Amino acid sequence: MADSLTFELRPKSDALSLETLIDSISDLRKLIELVDYAVTRDKRGRSWLVERIQSSAPTITTRPEMDGGASVDAIANGIQILTAQIEPKEPPMYWTDDALDGLRDMRRLFRRKKGGVERIVVRADGQDVGAIRDNIRQQVDRVTHGGYSMLSSVEGTLEAINLRRKRFTIWDRVSGRPVSVLLTGETREQVKLMLDKRVLVAGNVYYYRTGIPRLITNAHTIRDITEPPDRPKAGFGSIPELGEGTSGSELLRTLRD
Repeated sequence: MADSLTFELRPKSDALSLETLIDSISDLRKLIELVDYAVTRDKRGRSWLVERIQSSAPTITTRPEMDGGASVDAIANGIQILTAQIEPKEPPMYWTDDALDGLRDMRRLFRRKKGGVERIVVRADGQDVGAIRDNIRQQVDRVTHGGYSMLSSVEGTLEAINLRRKRFTIWDRVSGRPVSVLLTGETREQVKLMLDKRVLVAGNVYYYRTGIPRLITNAHTIRDITEPPDRPKAGFGSIPELGEGTSGSELLRTLRD
């Protein structure tokens, strides 16, 4: 696993503007936090340390404060996949819809005529993994190209609520990936009570072309389906509802007699 990420901001002209430098750091920080959360599932967030800053072409090397190899790899692998020439069919692992939006929105850094960025070279432990360029929006959009939507439902654990963006996230039970759900005023209080619960959400589900769900809109059903802790558990060959844990063969013998 890699230990650190390096972002080299190569300017279009002789130097970056202060505004572009600050916005670049803000966008990179947001991207790191979103993917890091998807890896760790730690709602408190985790500190990342700046190991080195170079001034020739502003270059920032950062790493998690502790135990962050998995997050560094997830970010590096994601950027490598999303900036490669080969068209990805689904998002990289741990890249949520919010993370994809964050990378897509970094296009603004390249649109400035004065003091803008020409490209951002990304390295993991000093090894090049990819470069974010002016066409990053088109590159990210390739992931959703060819997807489809249908009325359906998704089961998973409800873990994150973003009131500012009016959405919450559930972790799909089948794929293990995060799914964003648009939040309405009518469901806000209901959703707050279901935090960390296993839920079923039904509505208009958008899928990647591979069949993995990514977004739910117009959710008409949000139901807590968490099993009660005192519910009887069925063992192999037993029917708890009928025989209170009696084995199937014993139950059949009793019924036959």
